[in-house]
Amino acid sequence: MAELTVSTPKKHHLQDRCVLCGMVFCNVEITPSGRKIKTSVNMNKKLKITKQTVDDLHLVIDMDLTSTDATGICIKCNRLVKGVVEKLQIIKQTLNESIGYSRKLTVKRLLWSPSSSSTTQQPMKKVFSPKVQLWPKTKLKSASELQTMIISPYGKSGNVLQEPSGNTCTQLSTGDNAVRQMATTTEALLQFHRPILPAISEQPNIPNVITETSDKQTKARKSLFSPVSGQATDKKGPKVESFQDFKVHPVSQKEITIGVYYESGKRTVVIENKDHIKMCKVIFYQKNVEKGLMEILETTSKDQFAAYAAKIVKNECETICKRHSDFALTDKTYEGIMEFSWDHLYQDLLLGAPNTLRIVSSMVTSSIPMPVPSKEFHHALFAIGIILHGRNREATTLQYLNGMVLLHGGCTHQDMKRLAKLGVCVFPETVRNKLQSWQSNLDEKLLEVKEKWCKGDSMTYQLVGDNWDKNIVPSYRTSKNSTQSIHLFNVIGVIDRIVIKKEEGTPVRTVDSMTAVDFIPSEGDIDSLQKELTFLVARSVIQNIKQMEDLFGKIYPGHLEHIHSNEAGMKTSQYSLGLFDCDEKKTADVIRLLQNLTEKYVPKKDGEIVEEVFFGGDRLTDEKIQVAQQAMRNADSGLERLEGFISKIEDFHRLMNFLEDMKRLAKLGVCVFPETVRNKLQSWQSNLDEKLLEVKEKWCKGDSMTYQLVGDNWDKNIVPSYRTSKNSTQSIHLFNVIGVIDRIVIKKEEGTPVRTVDSMTAVDFIPSEGDIDSLQKELTFLVARSVIQNIKQMEDLFGKIYPGHLEHIHSNEAGMKTSQYSLGLFDCDEKKTADVIRLLQNLTEKYVPKKDGEIVEEVFFGGDRLTDEKIQVAQQAMRNADSGLERLEGFISKIEDFHRLMNFLEAIHRLSYNTQSSRDRGTVHYYRNLLNARNVKGEVKNSYRANKQLYYTLFDAICCVLFLKKFELDSCDSTIPVPKGIKDWEADQQLQWLNDKCGEIVKEIFPHDLFAELQNVLADPDHEENYWVNSIENDNFKCHFCNSRYKYVTSLKMHEKTKHQVNMSAKVQTTNSLLRQTDELNDYLVSVFRLTALHQNLNSAVDMGDGYRVIRSAKFETPIYNRTNKVKYLIGSVHLTALVSGTLPAHQSKRLIANRFINISGGKNNNLSLDEFVEILNRDTKNATHGFQTKDSIVQHSKEFPHLVHAVKHFDAMCEVKKRKGFHKLPSYKEDVKKVLIDLLSINGLEVRPGRTLHCRKIVQKSSNPFSDCFVGLPVMIARHKPELPFRRLRNKNM
Repeated sequence: MAELTVSTPKKHHLQDRCVLCGMVFCNVEITPSGRKIKTSVNMNKKLKITKQTVDDLHLVIDMDLTSTDATGICIKCNRLVKGVVEKLQIIKQTLNESIGYSRKLTVKRLLWSPSSSSTTQQPMKKVFSPKVQLWPKTKLKSASELQTMIISPYGKSGNVLQEPSGNTCTQLSTGDNAVRQMATTTEALLQFHRPILPAISEQPNIPNVITETSDKQTKARKSLFSPVSGQATDKKGPKVESFQDFKVHPVSQKEITIGVYYESGKRTVVIENKDHIKMCKVIFYQKNVEKGLMEILETTSKDQFAAYAAKIVKNECETICKRHSDFALTDKTYEGIMEFSWDHLYQDLLLGAPNTLRIVSSMVTSSIPMPVPSKEFHHALFAIGIILHGRNREATTLQYLNGMVLLHGGCTHQDMKRLAKLGVCVFPETVRNKLQSWQSNLDEKLLEVKEKWCKGDSMTYQLVGDNWDKNIVPSYRTSKNSTQSIHLFNVIGVIDRIVIKKEEGTPVRTVDSMTAVDFIPSEGDIDSLQKELTFLVARSVIQNIKQMEDLFGKIYPGHLEHIHSNEAGMKTSQYSLGLFDCDEKKTADVIRLLQNLTEKYVPKKDGEIVEEVFFGGDRLTDEKIQVAQQAMRNADSGLERLEGFISKIEDFHRLMNFLEDMKRLAKLGVCVFPETVRNKLQSWQSNLDEKLLEVKEKWCKGDSMTYQLVGDNWDKNIVPSYRTSKNSTQSIHLFNVIGVIDRIVIKKEEGTPVRTVDSMTAVDFIPSEGDIDSLQKELTFLVARSVIQNIKQMEDLFGKIYPGHLEHIHSNEAGMKTSQYSLGLFDCDEKKTADVIRLLQNLTEKYVPKKDGEIVEEVFFGGDRLTDEKIQVAQQAMRNADSGLERLEGFISKIEDFHRLMNFLEAIHRLSYNTQSSRDRGTVHYYRNLLNARNVKGEVKNSYRANKQLYYTLFDAICCVLFLKKFELDSCDSTIPVPKGIKDWEADQQLQWLNDKCGEIVKEIFPHDLFAELQNVLADPDHEENYWVNSIENDNFKCHFCNSRYKYVTSLKMHEKTKHQVNMSAKVQTTNSLLRQTDELNDYLVSVFRLTALHQNLNSAVDMGDGYRVIRSAKFETPIYNRTNKVKYLIGSVHLTALVSGTLPAHQSKRLIANRFINISGGKNNNLSLDEFVEILNRDTKNATHGFQTKDSIVQHSKEFPHLVHAVKHFDAMCEVKKRKGFHKLPSYKEDVKKVLIDLLSINGLEVRPGRTLHCRKIVQKSSNPFSDCFVGLPVMIARHKPELPFRRLRNKNM
């Protein structure tokens, strides 16, 4: 065998490079065999060299090029060249404008004649002429060839341009002593922004322009317009004439002439601008010059004035926000935050940013400086704190304090994140980290006192503790998820204010010498009590009798003096030591707590107790400490016997200090006070249904726009802060209602024939041939989408062309946003019929369209199955009322789709999931363990989305397996043999090929004969399942053998059993031997796939707003509900099919089908079922009721919560607050599908292998057809619950 050699291909670059930077656009690779391969590497960055590009390069760098196909310029170099060209054009335009401005100045050259002694004005010569060219057309080469250009305003020697008329003006000279060397063409050109003025030769005084009347000479200032007539102090600067007693001899009345002396001569200029004239006068009079100039600039140049003020503020903020600036807002230490004060911040701003403070303060108040402290003072400083936090992320002292206030008040993390977006506080995780880093600061001062105590110091302290109990109520209560009771222990340390020195040798009275008399009041005690009560009675009299108050109110003391009166007014130093894991009622926990506290806080020296520490608390704490000490009495030392503490009973055992955190923030201007918010929300209660009532009025007048109501129960448990036998957990039951405007308008068609329910048979409630055809098309779409999403090759081919939306009759409307209005919470317990009747009466009065006391049209009322049933029960209870309004017939209840999805998955779960099947590969529970889906547990209703995710993962994996098997492939990495040149096909042809392949898979899994057994049984009148149903005649049951008739079917059964010996209870059972001949694993997987496909079809129909597919799905659910004994949702499916098939008129039936969804974000695939939206609203509303602890308070403010929810959503959208994810770590769905796919291929689960069995017998299917044997009892259920009216759809009690 020849030896394999490996060599690196040689790479030869072509001459296809960027003409400036040399970037390679393509190269040549030579393989070991000598083959040349031309590879493009940066062709997407190559630009063709055009004539304009050649001209630009010639202008900028003097490069001569010709445009060829082999050369180019990269995007980056082209952008730089274009930038330089544009800057040159801007500079040239600015220069032309500057020259034009200079020409407009009236510059007067005054000549002095020695023979003339008069002060007559001399004629002025022209200095500028339009014929003079100040900018000669010289070509600028490169930066290295650029000559240095200067402007000579002081009359230095230089070249002079000659006019044809003989007039002169200063030319641009090239002297090296007057200007710095310029680096680039752009820098040189920028020097021409200043006006070009001519040089004026030195002349003596000119009395005809400026008359000097003052001979007094003063010391010259450095200012240009100094009031000095003598020589300037700076020899290099100009001599300035005196402007005292300023007199003007203007050419016109609107100009001032200014003269300035230089060493080389004098120059004068005429100021024509009115504002500039005002400035000259302000400078001349020398009174409040700066203020006068500022006032002029404030009115004439506001933008420039503001720009310079902004520059001052910017510089100040940069200075105080620098690192290590010792600014109050950047100190994030424990002392910096806990000792922060407004005064500290105010002083720092006065020193470091006084102008910033002045500007911000002027926005708040007109009185500068502000009154301290005041509301304006706090608001201004708080605003500065937020602004500086936006500039410097380290300036967070104020934000930390706000975050701690919010956490203390129970603010949720999501709400804190909302406020952190505005800079009000830091993120909750940041606050938690900061608090965690401060744990050692809790007892730092206390341990210092302990160390001194151990060394003999007289300062002491004591501990006080109490139990800390809390009940945590679950958001969703189940048998396993109940209320958690937490029992901890809170301890604080208190420094003794009154220092008692230890007196050695003081005799101690023993307890043995005390008698019972010592424990009752003595004579001295009674005397002391009399004096104390005298004080209390006197205070009471003074406070409650006006005459006594006038006489003694100001002189009677308010404090009864005692031995420690002076110390009683001193503040105490107390330190919270935190919560300890200790249940006070458990002695073992108390012992462990005392051991920890002894180790840390009892003063010790050489292993012995220096002095005992008092430990205070209520009577229970006192008792439990003594019990713990009693339990440890046999230990060796006092420390081990817990004798370092002496327990004592304290005087007051209640928490009294409840601070309102919202009021704290209102003080800073973060929000308004809570009462103000409540008043505003209360004033908006009428806005809840304002739009809905407008639609109702139009509906009453015949308009085609309609709406519907949706409701659900709203339950909440309120746990008391202190539980007693009478103060237990409150269960609150309310009802939440929303109104939804119908997106799709269905016009009422007169004369349309309506099919009656009587003409419907049991076959109409199960899938027909047309329904199966529609299902096959829909599942073809789902299988194709699954294959594209999970097989890389298919994703590359079809990912961008395969549609994401399955078109239906209302696809255009499915992407429209809906208009929904929350109507608030109603005091109604859904389980009580009287409450439901009262609710429906109130809603009928307000929302049912009426005309002349009659119902214009019924309003649909959606909800879950319980809501649907209770509304019908309420209507049944009011059936004997006089009118339709009183019979509550203004509403037609209907079952919504989210609860249908949940219960259908629960039915699938009953047939396919069992925790004992963990060792059966291919089962759902096995894949739950394989994927580590630990959130799949308990009942489906408690973890619906997790269960749905697991079943959909298995569905997608099976879709991929079936697709690979279609091409006889056994690996997910195998290449699928697609037709050659499929990429060149039209998109429709490519989609047709994929749909054909997926359609073949669907027809194999969902053939028409899948429902043949069910259809045959229900269509056969002689089948035993239809035996009793077909005997109904005129609401009576007729005997099959005689003319006897009975009202109840049970009576007929007994009659035929006793008289005619008829027994219909025997049923054929499938034998175990037959089951063992089948492939149980394959039957299981195919059955689960079929059921999950139906569920996903319903779920996608809801997402896409396809009402007809949703209604059609009820026929597929009915047999499964019957098989799994889910009676309530079996009845719901029968009702839903009957409503759209004959119970309702045609236009109402279409309304019921088309308007079953809500869309809050827009998009064809973003629809929600109505009851799912109510569930979301319930959750948000419960979050808004945290501050209410009684049912009355919640009901009182029930109309305010929708506004709060809407305001928070608006805030999230405004500040771009991201929603919380449903998972702590989002799972990789594709990776999970791939794991299941590989496992299914390895076990050949979808290949029929007779004799393969499952260990868990509870999930074994009789066949791969989940609809087999579903007919048992189904005809009777359909006949019993088939409704004749849309109201009172209760069962037929005769059956």
